[in-house]
Amino acid sequence: MQQARIIRKYKNRKLYDTTNSRYVTLGEIALLLKQGIDIKVLDHQSEEDLTGTVLSEILCDQEKNHQSIVSLGTLNNLIRAKGSTAYEFMKRFIVISLGEDGDRNLEAQRYIESLIDRTVLTPTEGKSLLRELQQSEKAAADELERQIGGVVEGRISRSPGLDRLQERLDRLASAAEQLEKKLG
Repeated sequence: MQQARIIRKYKNRKLYDTTNSRYVTLGEIALLLKQGIDIKVLDHQSEEDLTGTVLSEILCDQEKNHQSIVSLGTLNNLIRAKGSTAYEFMKRFIVISLGEDGDRNLEAQRYIESLIDRTVLTPTEGKSLLRELQQSEKAAADELERQIGGVVEGRISRSPGLDRLQERLDRLASAAEQLEKKLG
């Protein structure tokens, strides 16, 4: 079993990756999780395990940046989870949320099934949670598509020479149509 990468948290709130001997951000920790690397965050002085706190900060950071990966229902289920299961749930949820599209639903389904098998969730709660995750993912994809469309549209509308290009395309289409009539 792979040993967790140790991240030290200092009084100044900086996070230090002891493996790579450098400071890291919450976003970089999220990427480590996405890559399947387990982490353990320890207070630099007291050695207290702060992993759950840092994972919560990652969720908060996503929320502040309007990149929410958690629905209210999911947060409710997280709060209902007991003990170390809450930490495990949060870690897996972050990994699932950051994962590749094709793997995301399967990974979420497997994880929820394992929670049901361990009686952390009832089958009804599991189905509800999976539905919420899928809806949250669809809403996030729709929002991303809307934002990208807005950026592309804005750039296209500000693009110099676009009107001239459209006029040339119209003339070419008209010429092709006339040529087709003559040949046809």
